Amino acid sequence: MRRDARPMTLDYKGQSITFDMPGWYCDASDQSIHTGEDMKVSDRMLNQLKRQSSQQAEN
Repeated sequence: MRRDARPMTLDYKGQSITFDMPGWYCDASDQSIHTGEDMKVSDRMLNQLKRQSSQQAEN
């Protein structure tokens, strides 16, 4: 495994966002391990996606 950042896409209520997700990635498979700090990146992106969805629902 090696430390890297790879594209990840999250979907929420018909919207999606793609971002670079840091973590430990296996060269032999598509498995990965993410630390608590790594997960903060995906949490921020999901919250951003939820805000965008909420704003669009209001309009």
